[in-house]
Amino acid sequence: MNFPLLGNLSVSNKTPKQLASELEQKLLDGYMVKPLVSVLIEEYRPFYIRVEVRSPGVYPFSLELTEDQAVAIAGGLKDRASRSDWYIIRGEEKTKLKVEKDIKVLPGDVVTIQACLF
Repeated sequence: MNFPLLGNLSVSNKTPKQLASELEQKLLDGYMVKPLVSVLIEEYRPFYIRVEVRSPGVYPFSLELTEDQAVAIAGGLKDRASRSDWYIIRGEEKTKLKVEKDIKVLPGDVVTIQACLF
């Protein structure tokens, strides 16, 4: 993000509150006496769900989204879907996480439901 007076700032992996605090601190350094910054997220990246769901694809992200809700948004599980072999690919590092109960889906996540062989 390019911010007037401060130049380019990294906003990745920061909450709106953390980013606002960082901007306030930088603006205190010779630019303003009592800066008050608000950060609003206008739009989140979508999440992706694939393989053994009825409607795999790209879906809008919403706060507090769980893997069960993501499956419901994608039309539910196919008949051959595994009930336990689910994982999420997350972040720029493409970390593969085994889905545990009530794990939160984050913007940009790729939720994968594998097929059950038997």
